Amino acid sequence: MRAFDSRMDLIREENTHVYNYYQSSFDYVPVGGELDKWTMDLASAIKADYEPGSLEYLLCLFYSGQTDTVFQLLTTSPYRETVPGKHYNEELSKVLNLPSLSLSFYGGTWIPTGPLASMGMHPELGMTYGLKMKEHLYELVLGVKFIKTPESYLARKEKNGPQELTNDFTGGYIAVEYTRDLFRNIRFTPFFTAGAGFDGFTMFNTDGNDEEETASANSYNFSIGGGYRFPVAKSSYLAVQARYNMVDYTLNKLFDKKGHVVSIRLSFGIFQNQYRDRQLQQLNYQGSRK
Repeated sequence: MRAFDSRMDLIREENTHVYNYYQSSFDYVPVGGELDKWTMDLASAIKADYEPGSLEYLLCLFYSGQTDTVFQLLTTSPYRETVPGKHYNEELSKVLNLPSLSLSFYGGTWIPTGPLASMGMHPELGMTYGLKMKEHLYELVLGVKFIKTPESYLARKEKNGPQELTNDFTGGYIAVEYTRDLFRNIRFTPFFTAGAGFDGFTMFNTDGNDEEETASANSYNFSIGGGYRFPVAKSSYLAVQARYNMVDYTLNKLFDKKGHVVSIRLSFGIFQNQYRDRQLQQLNYQGSRK
């Protein structure tokens, strides 16, 4: 079936000249030649003799050139329960479950709560890199947040030093995050996510002056959240998520405001596995690959 499907792809794409370079691969039977035309005409003519839902009808569809339709029918009832359907769906399931590399870029908003809210909201940019295995996604996340605070705040440059006013704010975030798809839908995939890492922000920028002293408020970051992933193409997606981040920037005694943070992210990403993509192409799979 795959050999005939490959011939049909070349005919549909008007690439029958490929035969001239790989004649032995096609058993020296010209692609789009008399044999292909005779086969398609015969299958089209006798298709009406069989009931839809029968294997004979499915074979006639296939050899009449409607190969895309046949592969779609194999995933639905009644053909899903037939021997060809079971074999096809087993192979499809194995390939879909192969791991894929994950890469995404995101932009979002850092929103402090409680006493920390006076620091104001800040934009955040970042990237993620990881591995997708079935419904599980494991990622290393790197992010930065920036823009001065709307109001000046008090901070120390050293643990027992005096408090000074500043509105400098440049932060970083590094974490390992785990995401679990709750279920898969054609239009979207809802997910739960959790992470653990390190967070912080610089309170005194030196602006290139080595004589000026700088200081940072640093913290752990444990987060939970959820969101939705929307397919854009076969291997790419847009996602939106909200996270509740448990932090404590007072740990090093340079900053006195406590509170947690809500973060909102909008991201664009891809899942990539070239071997997996080639196998899905051979199986004529047209669905989402995320």
